[in-house]
Amino acid sequence: MDLIHALLDAVDIHQTLTKNSLDLAAAFDLLIAAEYYKSVVHSGWVYCPSDDQPLLLYPYTNICPRCILKGKFEYHPANKPGSSGIGNATSKLLPLFIKTLLERNGKKVEIRKGIEPVDVFFIDRSTLPVTVFAAEIKASPLVTLPLAVISERMIEMGEGDEVAKHHSPSDLTQLFKARLFIYVPSQQVENVWSGKLYELGTKENPNDKFWSYRGIRQLVADRTFFSDYCSFWYAAFNSYEQKAANSVFWFTNACGQPVPRPDNWKRRRKGQGFESVSDSKSSVGMDRTDDIKKGIYQVLKISSEGKQPFPSAQDETSTMSEDFNLKVGIISNIHAVRHFEDYLKPLVDIVWTRENSRQIHTVADLDSSKPVFNLFDGIITLTQTLSRDDWVSSYFSFS
Repeated sequence: MDLIHALLDAVDIHQTLTKNSLDLAAAFDLLIAAEYYKSVVHSGWVYCPSDDQPLLLYPYTNICPRCILKGKFEYHPANKPGSSGIGNATSKLLPLFIKTLLERNGKKVEIRKGIEPVDVFFIDRSTLPVTVFAAEIKASPLVTLPLAVISERMIEMGEGDEVAKHHSPSDLTQLFKARLFIYVPSQQVENVWSGKLYELGTKENPNDKFWSYRGIRQLVADRTFFSDYCSFWYAAFNSYEQKAANSVFWFTNACGQPVPRPDNWKRRRKGQGFESVSDSKSSVGMDRTDDIKKGIYQVLKISSEGKQPFPSAQDETSTMSEDFNLKVGIISNIHAVRHFEDYLKPLVDIVWTRENSRQIHTVADLDSSKPVFNLFDGIITLTQTLSRDDWVSSYFSFS
């Protein structure tokens, strides 16, 4: 919770200067980064001999992050957690982040972990009846910046001790107590980027699970770091949205195959074709099409069971509407940037009811007392909120 408050403090200060609505989502990516970084291990590093100072880098997409800023693709396997690890991290941290944000805006809220099909409940006891927002969580970071360690210049065997000029996988054998940095792309002039190192701290031992939380908390107090980070994040977001294959685009999740693909690019270990820099399974926010489809079904299922139960279930659930006012929707860190028009826009204004006569052709054919419900009471993200409900609009207004 201390890190969340530190991130929101940094957003408050930065937004007074920039008025940029993306700061919250950028800050949330740093929270997820802290969760990823805490599990850094000795293996998975790549030695980059470029420039005057060699580095060991720990990337989260399948490239050397320093070389891609120069337009050169050097393949190295990413250290990104599996899809279940990403889901567990975002499902744990996004509700806490939003809860803290709401409370800082003067709104009292309880959160409760849900059970299938509900991921999380937000509870507002200031209303009568109590308002409950039941939500499906679909979230994933836009970027996770690489870790870096300053390295000696490596030599390789030959007729003499020759300086290594090529990238190579490497272990960081002295991980504990090493000075670890975050590698932040910084724009020098238009479309020209270089990397800056910001010291994150040290992982003291295998049991030091919060070293990265401490480090990022200290870093975000540095206005230069947060400004540089946000400037990069805005550029990465715009590149992701436009599918603009510039250098920072390749830091984003779900950026796809390298363009143009170099002749020496890695072939897939299984199946046909080539490795991606980052595949669609790690799509940003709620922008993965499979997640959107599942989210739509989950929202409808929650509504149909909670707002208007099947007649056979009336005896068991008839007190639900008397006990609380149920709202239903999706929460994420970032809206469906690329897929909103095709997958969500046609559905956001749908309302529904249940009618078993099968003789309904127009609204006039319905019993006028029959309740009608929104498909989505709200689609809540840190970058955009879509609402068909007054409580959702007032409660989840982050701007």
